[in-house]
Amino acid sequence: MRGRAQVRGSVLATVLMLTMLLAILTSVVAGNILQNYRSTNHVNDVGQSRYLGYAGLQHAMIKLKAASNFDGLFTGTLPGQPQLRYEVLVKNSVAHPYPGVPPACASIEAQVYQVDGGQVRSLSGMLGTAILQSQVFDKAASAKTMVDMANGSKTMAFNFNDYTGGRRESRDTASGSGYVDPASTDNGNVHADIACEGFLGLNSGAKVEGNIRAPMVDPDSGTVIDPTTGLATAFATAITSINTLLGGSVVGTPLTGAPTSAVMTGSYSMPTATPGAATTYNSGFDRSDATQDAYPNDHLDPGAYKSATINSGRTVRLRGGRYYFADSFNIQGEVIAENPNDEIVIYVGKSMEVSGRVNFHGNPGNFQVYFTDEDSANGTLLYDADGNPITTGTTTNFSKLLMNTGSQATMVTAGNKLLARLNGARLLGSISGQYVGMNDSTVEYDTRLKGRQVVGGSSWKLKAVYEQGKR
Repeated sequence: MRGRAQVRGSVLATVLMLTMLLAILTSVVAGNILQNYRSTNHVNDVGQSRYLGYAGLQHAMIKLKAASNFDGLFTGTLPGQPQLRYEVLVKNSVAHPYPGVPPACASIEAQVYQVDGGQVRSLSGMLGTAILQSQVFDKAASAKTMVDMANGSKTMAFNFNDYTGGRRESRDTASGSGYVDPASTDNGNVHADIACEGFLGLNSGAKVEGNIRAPMVDPDSGTVIDPTTGLATAFATAITSINTLLGGSVVGTPLTGAPTSAVMTGSYSMPTATPGAATTYNSGFDRSDATQDAYPNDHLDPGAYKSATINSGRTVRLRGGRYYFADSFNIQGEVIAENPNDEIVIYVGKSMEVSGRVNFHGNPGNFQVYFTDEDSANGTLLYDADGNPITTGTTTNFSKLLMNTGSQATMVTAGNKLLARLNGARLLGSISGQYVGMNDSTVEYDTRLKGRQVVGGSSWKLKAVYEQGKR
């Protein structure tokens, strides 16, 4: 009996020992499996959080492009997985200075979190820097194909701090009016300069109260341009097509040598480098957003519109913000800013025509009009500074600005392929495009624009993106 009992006890001890070993092995294996599961989930979470962090950076870029002074904190979630969210902090030096953030830059920090019940777990984050590349209006008028000034057209310079009220109405050039006398010997004065990369036309009493930069010499051959041959032939073809589109005629005579004091008060220079790519403007709206025409009464709110007409005798106040007119913006009456200190940015897809007044007593730097070149015509209408055609397949994309007799506009305006005709008009500010034609018209340049970056036509670029640790 004792022997059987000893055997049974030995077997029981062995079973217990094996059971214990199995339990230990099970625990180790389970622990490893759980650890691997957690590691896999962590890797998946971290990988997913990287994409989500980058999405947060892109969300911030959208906000910056919609409002270049956007600054502060916002949050977002992953569609379909609300437990994953990002928190983005934008420190924008355009809004106000931040230590460590350079001028015209924004630091963007995106942190990703997982929310599980009441627990919030930080996963990872992304950090990037956005750089603001803004439009600068340093010239009274500039163009790629041609600047043409005829029949007494002029560029003049004024300091708009003094050029106000009745002085502006009468285009007063007396002392104290803000007028910059071109005979001034003060080298610090800013004058009404013009620049073009193709042809310059000046005749019939036209005058530039400032400097001229234009190629009077063929950049390829080094010879003086003959207005009947070479590049002139290409530009003559372009001008004929442009006249058809604008419904007017160009009467300026291309210069065949450096301009004299009869047409210029400053100095002449040749372009010193091959021009870079022109700025292409983007409204930030999709054309499909602009399905309705605007029918403004006293006010018009920012937004996307197919077209708008301000009838003669009517005054419409625009609120600060961003506007997009996909087809046309016609002003027969008057448009003013509701608040003179607000920045109004207008994008025009095809055409803008002014027969009345635009922001006449306002600040040109706060009223910005950019053309997005959404019209098109068959054939070659434009040529670059080397006489090469500018086309898209068999068509040319362009937009146009028409300022009719008696019209007055205080604004800065630009377009990559903008065709502009000023006929008996006054533009107070600055203009830049593919072709700028002036007939019995003036561009009155605001000296305060020199070197000033206007942000409506800006392009934010995201640079120096890297991953950062948990916050």
